[in-house]
Amino acid sequence: MAIAGGCATGIRHHVRPGENLFRIGKAYGIDYHRLARINHVPPPYRIRAGQRLFIPGATRQLPVTIITPRAASSKPPVRSPASRASASGAFSWPVSGRISSKFGKRNPGHHDGIDIAARKGTSIRAARSGKVIFSDRLSGYGNVIIVEHDGGFTTVYAHNDRNLVHTGARVSRGQRIATVGETGRATGPHLHFEIRKDNIARNPLYYLPSSPRTGSSR
Repeated sequence: MAIAGGCATGIRHHVRPGENLFRIGKAYGIDYHRLARINHVPPPYRIRAGQRLFIPGATRQLPVTIITPRAASSKPPVRSPASRASASGAFSWPVSGRISSKFGKRNPGHHDGIDIAARKGTSIRAARSGKVIFSDRLSGYGNVIIVEHDGGFTTVYAHNDRNLVHTGARVSRGQRIATVGETGRATGPHLHFEIRKDNIARNPLYYLPSSPRTGSSR
């Protein structure tokens, strides 16, 4: 499919409830301002469920609400005294290495997770038991895996060299699910890791043990 104005081939994305232009652009790896221009959406860039947007370069419709968080929060989690005692054991480090980029504001936009530098091919392990709800390749994330956990949590593992599990698979905490790479928009081998609660991106350091070198490297 192609549209007027010299745009590349692509697909028509059917907008679903909960999606907005920013989230759609992020999922497809396209700046939302460019999407607005292509689809003649004026500021403040409001779109509606049921609308169809042309996505240049895309080959299939993506599950935007699974791929992108609906918001990000830097606030620490609210815990009861009982939950604080076990909080550090809720998740384990998916890979050992140095944190090369922290959670928070990044120009442009927001960094929804942490980057952990590691050698290409290093094993990436599930931070918690759960079900794989997405395992595929995306423009910005490269090879990415998203795992759903109990309690409204999901974890995201991106820029992988290889995904070793498929959508629908059950995984156990510590299971090898991928290998470190630099696919997508990456400047070197590392793991981009996110923890989301109720689809809001949270600072993973609030949920992980204190040392980033406690994960298994191979």
